[in-house]
Amino acid sequence: MKMAMSDRPLASLGILSSAVYGYRRNASRLTWMRYSAIKDGTIIVRFVIAFNGTDTQVREVGDELWMPTRGTLERSTSPLYTTYAWLRYATQTAPHNLAGALIKCDDDAFVVIPELVLQLRLMPFVQDPEAMTYFGRFFWTAYDAAQYTHIASTFSPSEASYHRWSMECAPARRRNCTGPFPFATGSLQGLSQALARSLASSELAIEHVRAVRLANLAHRKTPVYEDAWMGFALVGLLPPNASRTIVAIGMPVNSFFDSYGFEMNNFSMVVHWKGGKWASLLLARMRAARAYVHMHRCESNTSLRCGDICHATGWAASYPRGCRAGHCSPGRPWMWCALHVGNDTCANVHREKISLAETWRLGGAEPVGFR
Repeated sequence: MKMAMSDRPLASLGILSSAVYGYRRNASRLTWMRYSAIKDGTIIVRFVIAFNGTDTQVREVGDELWMPTRGTLERSTSPLYTTYAWLRYATQTAPHNLAGALIKCDDDAFVVIPELVLQLRLMPFVQDPEAMTYFGRFFWTAYDAAQYTHIASTFSPSEASYHRWSMECAPARRRNCTGPFPFATGSLQGLSQALARSLASSELAIEHVRAVRLANLAHRKTPVYEDAWMGFALVGLLPPNASRTIVAIGMPVNSFFDSYGFEMNNFSMVVHWKGGKWASLLLARMRAARAYVHMHRCESNTSLRCGDICHATGWAASYPRGCRAGHCSPGRPWMWCALHVGNDTCANVHREKISLAETWRLGGAEPVGFR
């Protein structure tokens, strides 16, 4: 007997971390992990940490999952191994495999859980547990599978970016390219449980991850980015299934903040800092983000709008042939949706910069209580 979505966790959130980043985990525990939706089990949160050694068993200790992926020895590829290991584990192990969606996040990001819950409740998997849903803040890229690297990421597949991909993937370059395709940026990317199961059990994906390890890329300067790989895997590594439709849902761009500085607005969902991550400042920033949310947050009037991905963007998975007849029919295997924030609910929609002095003022004291 299947459980109703109301009886299951809405999502299980796996936060990629490293053994040496205990201070990042503690900063999350002291701030955004105290939201009521985590306490009541609506959202499950686990830190996913790679470890070395001969032990092949996943260790679950409190809110930490220790994955035997040898990640600390292979930093350029560890995020890919660990993300895929998290999907394989979570799709087979309760309570994670009961959740509507599986999400990967970074340990230096602040997640506004009430806004995340609000947006997740609009997604297809809430009504249909078998819905194939892929969501996050999307960019576009192409992928060289032989070199395990993405090519020319952009915000949208414009004519200029098509030209750039075409130049990079021309036969003369002898690159084995797939794309362009959308991928959700790594600060927060999610798959419905059904889509995660398909990817986690795909022999093509399993073999590709194994090939990455055998390629001995540990000392390569350019990492194998797990977020671009995820988009490639959904386009090129799932088993054929004519009845499968993947629904890609772009979450509101203006609810994501990913910069070296510190900016938020009153319907922020994810704040990720590219710099300034030493222990005292990161904790102050997370406390400041929590205080800002407590003072300013309003519920965004978000709605879901969908359309055929080819007609919306000119995209075709069979690049570089483009959007030709047969590749852009209504029955193609991807649909494009976006979550839109209503303008009538949140007046302060502009980005508000939070200075270093304001960060210490808001975040230097002990954490305040959440709503």
